Amino acid sequence: MFLEALGLSVGELHLTLDEKIYRPGETITGTVRLDLNESSPAKRLVVGLLARQRAVGLAPGQQGLQLSYRNDKVWDFHFDVDGPRLYRPKETARFELLIPLEATDTNFSPPEGLLGDVARALSFLSNVKRFPLEWKVYAFLDRPWQLNPKGEVQLQLRPLDEDARGKQRAAAPPVQRGQEATTPRGAALAPKLTPKPKSKKRSPPKKKPPKTKRKR
Repeated sequence: MFLEALGLSVGELHLTLDEKIYRPGETITGTVRLDLNESSPAKRLVVGLLARQRAVGLAPGQQGLQLSYRNDKVWDFHFDVDGPRLYRPKETARFELLIPLEATDTNFSPPEGLLGDVARALSFLSNVKRFPLEWKVYAFLDRPWQLNPKGEVQLQLRPLDEDARGKQRAAAPPVQRGQEATTPRGAALAPKLTPKPKSKKRSPPKKKPPKTKRKR
């Protein structure tokens, strides 16, 4: 409202998810609509999945251990839906996002190399109480040196039971980071073709010299 009163707002992004409730390991599908006041050039259109976690614990301070409160970002995955061009009002775009299997675990730890500062910061706290993760889907229009129209929607997650989680892990075995799968998907279902033996080329028959008749 404040930006609109100053004439600085160019609009916002509206996110719609195809389902109301998701489970860990499922794929989020939805639509982002550009509710812009006017057409605007932008560098890219971005959609992402973000999780934050509140934590309370004891941390060393000037007068000994003191109560410390944190609200950290523990997961942030985003990708470009579209690239540099002129974006117009009421445009829509589809997107897909994969939910991690550990999304409802209170002791969720990000993969190695992803937001490692959060894990190090929490290691300084003792008797840490972690709250459930708060997930949301967000989108923004990247306009360099200008205000970016944004939008977000809270994600409702229902935890998986152990049987369902085991089935999902078995259906999609994890691949170690930094390594590629040794067998591509679908290779096990592809028929094996045996090459035909190469046939030996036969050399053309040698021509016999014509017989000459003897004179009597």
